[in-house]
Amino acid sequence: MNEKELIQKFAQDEEEILLGKRIFDLARRAETAWFSCTDFLTPSQLVFCKSLLDSSKIPYQSGGGYEGAVRQLLLFGEGAAYQTGEDSPICALKLDCPMPVGHRDILGSVLGLGIRREKVGDILVGETASTLLIRRDILPYLTVNLERIGSAPVRVQEVPLASIIPPAPQFDTIHVSVASLRLDAVLAAVYHLSREEAQQQIRRQMAQVDYRIADSPSKAVEPGSILSLRGYGKFLLSSVAGETRRGKLRLEIKKYI
Repeated sequence: MNEKELIQKFAQDEEEILLGKRIFDLARRAETAWFSCTDFLTPSQLVFCKSLLDSSKIPYQSGGGYEGAVRQLLLFGEGAAYQTGEDSPICALKLDCPMPVGHRDILGSVLGLGIRREKVGDILVGETASTLLIRRDILPYLTVNLERIGSAPVRVQEVPLASIIPPAPQFDTIHVSVASLRLDAVLAAVYHLSREEAQQQIRRQMAQVDYRIADSPSKAVEPGSILSLRGYGKFLLSSVAGETRRGKLRLEIKKYI
């Protein structure tokens, strides 16, 4: 398949068609330049872009500043190997506030300075200080202009990416029983919906499997998949933990907190 055909195969909307074109443009740019990279991508955008690149056999690397980052960049060219240190397109800022602040407070204050969302990666909220991952090209502007988080004054300091301690995912573990691993059956069991309600939500494109829209109620899901339903949350289908006496599958579900 050529680039246009691949984009049409994997894209789920017009925005992804445009994103696909930009990805191939960046990959070609790296053929004549030392390095090129995207801004931060959402998990859904990452899955889409990686599908294009893997199908095209175009070499790339991805990273978000620390192991397990949710929002990541795609990097092309020889410079893609330099994801840490001063050569990295990503940098980390430590935010010290005299009072507790939340994810929404930090993001709102940053975007309030006129910075686009895709220039900002993950936000790791801590008890005494938080860490903000950003594109290095906005570092000078942000360090000068970010003076408050909400109503609280903030002290901003760049810290090494290597100093970031990846947060451990937090889950509530539950068990549900289903007749099959169909998407509608699993969503209905986890969210206490009827099969008809689950099917309606799926057909309205409210469900995702591994961060991609899934609009077929009969779609088979597998252990290890991350499922979500808009307005209900996200969970990991951890494992099939055996069968019930009635022959149903017993699933271990880890719901994200």
